[in-house]
Amino acid sequence: MPAVLAIVDRGYKKSAWLAGDAISIADFFLMPVVAYLARMPDGPLLLDATPHLRRALAAMRERPSFSATEPTGRFA
Repeated sequence: MPAVLAIVDRGYKKSAWLAGDAISIADFFLMPVVAYLARMPDGPLLLDATPHLRRALAAMRERPSFSATEPTGRFA
């Protein structure tokens, strides 16, 4: 998992969103998965090594549509 997250993190290093400066279907597909990962027991530790991916997740969480549908709490 860390190797895959590192690849995705490099993608977000180049621009604000995965496919460029504008949000795309790639971000809409990936960010819910990342949000679920963040709520898993090891999720925060895994995401600690991915600053660009964390930044993108934070930006996505600021979108009203995402914040209105994102589950709350942690998963065991």
